[in-house]
Amino acid sequence: MEGTESAVPPAPPPVVEPTQVIEPQPLQGIPLPPAVLLLAVLTLAAFVAGLVRAGPSFKLAIDYERGQRELTVGQPMRAVVHLVPVARAYPKNKEVRIALATAFLDANDPRGAVRVLRTFEGQDVSDEESAKLDALVGRIERLAPPEKPDAATHKAGKQNKGARVPATQNQGAPLPE
Repeated sequence: MEGTESAVPPAPPPVVEPTQVIEPQPLQGIPLPPAVLLLAVLTLAAFVAGLVRAGPSFKLAIDYERGQRELTVGQPMRAVVHLVPVARAYPKNKEVRIALATAFLDANDPRGAVRVLRTFEGQDVSDEESAKLDALVGRIERLAPPEKPDAATHKAGKQNKGARVPATQNQGAPLPE
């Protein structure tokens, strides 16, 4: 029985169905709750507002960097030109005001530096800022001319010239009420 083999034909290969391509449907058919739409609109509005406001901030950051660079290369007047708009936009920024006062001093304008440093009166400063401010005040004291009495003090001194204090008034005693 060697010659008798069963005559079973081999199984045909499985038929693979062609894949159907499903066209993407637009989102028109998906209902979105009004709260989601409102949130999307608000997010888009905030993003656009941020882009609009970012322009001046970038310009001020560039001006600050240019001012610092001008100070390091010895161009204090150019540094003042760049730092004044930054100090006006950010009047509470101590780092900017210190840089501006330094630029005024380097430009031999102690009055400008004093105007800037007066903005520090009554404010808390860190140790590092205090050291910088002390150095600036020391430089101002070396540059500033001696104080001249103003016109009101001079006029009051002329009017009181030769005035005598009565002997009965004790100058060390408190004022009577």
